[in-house]
Amino acid sequence: TQRANADLYAAAGACEIVDESMGALTPELAQTLGSLVSSPARLETMSRAASDMVWPGAAERIASACCDSLGLTDAVSGASLGHGKAVGRLRAA
Repeated sequence: TQRANADLYAAAGACEIVDESMGALTPELAQTLGSLVSSPARLETMSRAASDMVWPGAAERIASACCDSLGLTDAVSGASLGHGKAVGRLRAA
């Protein structure tokens, strides 16, 4: 779930979790954003922690494995899943 992913990132120091059950714009959110904006060092630390959790190329490897299992080998070769190119290539295949 989204919360489970957020908890993993928060445990690694890569993010702050703000309860959004009370709505999007809460005093808690304002306070959290204010403390982050006023602390570039903390943002840098969080950025490094988030970078440590990234697996470069993971989306393409997963898409390729799915395509391989469906007999669509190379259907997503070189595509960027974040920009919809893979979807177009899958439809063309």
